[in-house]
Amino acid sequence: MSHGSPLKHSFYRKSVALAFCCTFLAGLPDPVPAQQADSGAWSITADKMLHLSNPENVVAEGNVVLTPVTKKGTPPLTITGDWVRYNVQENTISARGNLTFHSETEEVTACEAGLNLNDNTAIITDATLFIPESNLHFTGETIKKTGNLTYHLQNSTMTTCSTAEGGSPPWSFGSTDATLDLEGVVVLKHSVLRVKGVPIFYFPYMVYPANRKRRTGFLLPEFSQGQRSGIGLITPFFVNLSPSADLTLYPGYLSDRGVVAGAEFRYVRDSGAKALLALSYLHDKLDDSAGINDPNLDDYKDDGFLRDESNRYWLRGMMDYDFGNDLMGRIDLDLVSDRDYLQEFQKSAVGFDAGTKALEDMFDRGLMEMTVPFRESRVQLAKSWDSVFLGGEFVGVDDVQDDDRDESQIHTLPHIYFAGNFNVPATTLNLLWDSRYDYFRREEGIGGQRFDLNPRLVSPLPFGGSWLEGTVSAGFRQTSYFIEDHGPDSLSWDKDDNQHRTAFDTEINLGTTLSRDYAVNWGSINTFNHSIRPEISYDYMDVGSEDDLPYFDSLDHLSETNKLNYEIRNDFLLSGLNDEGNLFSRYIGYFSINQSYNIHEQRRELSSAGDKHRPFSDVRLILDLYPLPNFEARYAATYNVYGKGLNSYDILNRYTGANGDYLALDYRFVKGTEINQLNGSFLYHLTTLWATEGEVIQNLDAGQTVRSSLGIVYQPGCWALKLTAFHTPDDNQVALIFSIVGLGERIGFGLTADQGLGVSSDSGEL
Repeated sequence: MSHGSPLKHSFYRKSVALAFCCTFLAGLPDPVPAQQADSGAWSITADKMLHLSNPENVVAEGNVVLTPVTKKGTPPLTITGDWVRYNVQENTISARGNLTFHSETEEVTACEAGLNLNDNTAIITDATLFIPESNLHFTGETIKKTGNLTYHLQNSTMTTCSTAEGGSPPWSFGSTDATLDLEGVVVLKHSVLRVKGVPIFYFPYMVYPANRKRRTGFLLPEFSQGQRSGIGLITPFFVNLSPSADLTLYPGYLSDRGVVAGAEFRYVRDSGAKALLALSYLHDKLDDSAGINDPNLDDYKDDGFLRDESNRYWLRGMMDYDFGNDLMGRIDLDLVSDRDYLQEFQKSAVGFDAGTKALEDMFDRGLMEMTVPFRESRVQLAKSWDSVFLGGEFVGVDDVQDDDRDESQIHTLPHIYFAGNFNVPATTLNLLWDSRYDYFRREEGIGGQRFDLNPRLVSPLPFGGSWLEGTVSAGFRQTSYFIEDHGPDSLSWDKDDNQHRTAFDTEINLGTTLSRDYAVNWGSINTFNHSIRPEISYDYMDVGSEDDLPYFDSLDHLSETNKLNYEIRNDFLLSGLNDEGNLFSRYIGYFSINQSYNIHEQRRELSSAGDKHRPFSDVRLILDLYPLPNFEARYAATYNVYGKGLNSYDILNRYTGANGDYLALDYRFVKGTEINQLNGSFLYHLTTLWATEGEVIQNLDAGQTVRSSLGIVYQPGCWALKLTAFHTPDDNQVALIFSIVGLGERIGFGLTADQGLGVSSDSGEL
């Protein structure tokens, strides 16, 4: 029998029904040669057939098959059974004994049925119903077919799991009354969720989508247990506003913290018009400042920041809009109540991880790291032509550092950027320019306006051959300032409010690529390719005096440059013939070394007898290898040539298995900083049903685990059970999550599946 047959997916047959069917089959006559008849709109074949009149009936026995004589394009329907009576005059069918009803949209197995073909209704006894579109399986004592793809079931079960004959499904909903409507929505009354036959939850009323259309309703709740927050419950409620918009509400409560809530609004018209706006809120009963008087309570992260604000929130969102004619608009929003909120509630359904993932999935860009104590929000508008770009943005900064700095964060209101690229007629020259205008606004501190113009000419070097490539460019930068003073007297601007700077720069690049194939005999690999590319460049920049300039960003402090740079890069490639005789190639990595020589440093006057010239920069080494198609090993280091040894190094290892397993181990060290960190994460499938996953971030200097988690997942396919423990120096959490495919797709702690907008959707509701 085929994989998708209704019998293979049936759950069980009640003993009474089986006894009835077996008794009936025992009384059938011996098989006779198959007979066939056409009666009205139906074609009937059977081992034995009797044609009656007044009223006209066809009685068929033994391997009965009924197929409709349909018009072209009509979905076919096939009815099979052991005994069938077809009333031609009334257009009804009575059938019993191993019945099946098969079509593209539904499959039914039963022991007895009565069908009215005039209105497409039926009463089916001891039956199973399978809906292929949604992979839903039903069983019921009585199933009433009330119309085309509409059913009413009594004392039924529902699941998405295939079940062996006579066994219990991994999970199911049993209900006293259930209906399936034309929209593919199942309504269950007095239902009980069972796992392997064991009752878990009772739902007096439940709505479940039997298709991929989005419907309003509750998603699976999130349960949590934390050292700081206590027992938590969040019950997401999904609202389908329209085919292009939805709203998810997150009401909840944390036993030791108070009321938690969230809301997420999404809109998608098409790829050029979409928006997401979300708000997380907590009315926090826990006050960090209580640690002053209570030795059992420490302030979060022990950073001296004692939060006493109880109304805590995080507002974030993004919007993209395509106005047409290459005119694009974009909005990013990121506001938070305090600097601890995002780190303290990182793993919640309304926390940082889930919030940023939703934005990254929808917009392919994210927000600032959760540890950054100032959050940037921006509005952008950009227009492009064939060789010209014009863009503008407003940037506001939400500063939650809460310290006593005399200067506040800079707001850019606005930043305007104008750039272009033109070929100079009858020459090989290209004219490039970029220009910008910025207005920097501070509530307290130095602000003002800045105009910057930077044109340059670029030309290839005329070597006359393809073995050596090179370019030369030259340009200048003119920057003007109009300074505003909003600072206290101690930091007031005491120079001229109008300042200017001029800088000139030149760049020359030369390079070539040498490549050779080596014949090898490594199984299916017959060629090893090595290419080497040496490059040398010269950078020169002459900068006017910057002593009287304010500092808004890196553009305000340019470095005098006069240096030579070199890089040698080696790339490696394998190729050969696969088992089918087709040519294949695989990139296996590269090795790169680069360094610079500072001519200014070599010409600098020594300040003392112990002062020495050190014109050579650190040597930068990168080795990136792919010894296996699914394994990457990377080593990057900077080496000081004046006897100080390694200044920094990164070691990265990544393995990804074909079945989704992965193992990542990273180590990073930077001399003279607090960066001495080991990061590891993994996912490993113990069996086809069991998997374990975890991560650890270890600060080796402090001997402290920054974050760690360990979880085990059981996922037979149609449901999943996940137990996760999460640790930080300030909190410990444990979560047990039960997931059902189709009901919110909640497989990770604090993570929900995309409900989808526009064309398709995956949402499920309780």
